[in-house]
Amino acid sequence: MISHNYEQDNDASEPGGFWVGLLAGLLIGGLAGALALLLLAPQSGKKTRAKAVPEK
Repeated sequence: MISHNYEQDNDASEPGGFWVGLLAGLLIGGLAGALALLLLAPQSGKKTRAKAVPEK
């Protein structure tokens, strides 16, 4: 019979392990979202700014 101690394999048991993982996930997710936003924009920034602030 094989016995296994699962607590030793759990990274969250290390001090701060959960928070480091959460912070890394938020950072990576934020960067991926920003990159997607830039790549999938419907028009250039110049056109968007001109549309948002009409010239006098």
